[in-house]
Amino acid sequence: MSGIGLGEILLILVIAIIVLGPKQLPKALQHFNHFAQRIKKIKTAIKRELES
Repeated sequence: MSGIGLGEILLILVIAIIVLGPKQLPKALQHFNHFAQRIKKIKTAIKRELES
């Protein structure tokens, strides 16, 4: 898949909590999720365009 294991995800989460703090972390995760969804839509659109 992406090559990121559970250990790496937990490390990133711990660092995010330390840097952002527990109050800002949920909002940051929402922004990241929105960004990831937009990237996925763009990737799908490009794939469709190349296939047709």
